[in-house]
Amino acid sequence: MNFPKQINVECVFCGSTEFLLPYEGFQPSENELLQCANCGRINCYSDIRDLAIRNINSEIHEQLHKILKKAGFKVKK
Repeated sequence: MNFPKQINVECVFCGSTEFLLPYEGFQPSENELLQCANCGRINCYSDIRDLAIRNINSEIHEQLHKILKKAGFKVKK
C-alpha cells in the first residue's frame, strides 16, 4: 500500500493546489486566509487542510478494504 508523503490542499472553488504565499517555506496558521493563485478566491487554511485530511483518510480506507477483500475477508463498507 502506497501512502502519500505529502498531502496537497486544494482551492474549494477551482481545485488548484497553487496559493499566493508571502515567502518560500511559509506555513499558514490555524484559520489563516489564503488566496488561490489560479482563481483569486480566498480559502480558509483550516477548512482546506481538514478537507484534504478527510479525502486522504477515505482513500486509505478504500485501499485497506481492497486488500482485506483480496485476502479473503468479508468487509462491510
